[in-house]
Amino acid sequence: MHPVTMLTAIIFTLSIIVDWLKNKKEIQIIDDLSSGENNISSFQNAHNDSTWSNKLIFAVLIIWGVLAIIFAFADLQISIAVTNKKSNFAIFLANFGEHPGGFILVLAVLFNPSTFINKRSKFINVLSIFIIIVSSLLIFVVFYTWIPILKLRVILLIVVFIFQWLISLRKLNISRHILFFSKVTIGMAFFTLLFVDIGKDLWGRVRFSYLDSTYSQYSPWYLPQGFSNVRGHDSFPSGHTAMGWLFLPIIILFIKRNRILKICVTILAISFGVLVAISRVIRGVHYASDVLFSSGVALTTFLLLYQYYNLRFLKDKY
Repeated sequence: MHPVTMLTAIIFTLSIIVDWLKNKKEIQIIDDLSSGENNISSFQNAHNDSTWSNKLIFAVLIIWGVLAIIFAFADLQISIAVTNKKSNFAIFLANFGEHPGGFILVLAVLFNPSTFINKRSKFINVLSIFIIIVSSLLIFVVFYTWIPILKLRVILLIVVFIFQWLISLRKLNISRHILFFSKVTIGMAFFTLLFVDIGKDLWGRVRFSYLDSTYSQYSPWYLPQGFSNVRGHDSFPSGHTAMGWLFLPIIILFIKRNRILKICVTILAISFGVLVAISRVIRGVHYASDVLFSSGVALTTFLLLYQYYNLRFLKDKY
């Protein structure tokens, strides 16, 4: 299991446990986080109907199903037609396509409301502190390849831990929609990255760029090849695509912005996810179905979590 997936799984699981314990003890996690948000009705007006979410989920599932059928027969032909290993566009996103999603995940774990300290339960506080420690390690792992100097990495780890500790003590005013963003992102990362890790282990699908000249090793997406530790036998599903879609929760941070800005950010986030997916096929490291299933899981998970936490925040569960 990839370190980011493992650490995210720990954070997600502990956060679920902490939230359950806090709700069981009837501990209010958020109380007057900022003076400008005492009136919950403004948040309710922005999120008073989940019908659109159900419709989007239905649309995603339909499109996903139709394309899965098409790609079952056309995967190989698509890769043969579009692969261009020298494409600057594909090379650029291969190098940097995971960065925005990684940054969004970092923001999410920084502002995780499950780390909030409460004097009523020492056991819950111990779990919250452990989440802070694991979150710091996750951020360290995400930025590890971005920061080449060891001293800077250590400084980053210390700064992140201190910042998270201040947040846990509620020394900083944090708006509800940022906490909403945090819960959705962490959950989305957990389910999507776990799907990618399990899929790669079970499918053992040979990447297009590793096929011989006769394409004899090619297998359609619906025929798992079983576990394989051979290099290049990890095509299905696409990890880069999953990380590309992890940029999508950024739209939650613009809930209270003007309509034009929200539309622009939404288009940007969706376009980025689509471009990363396309680039992986052009690069020759994934088939169309590989990026389709990563995209389908990411989008469906985002919409379901958005709807779930939307209702919980409106009911003042956080």
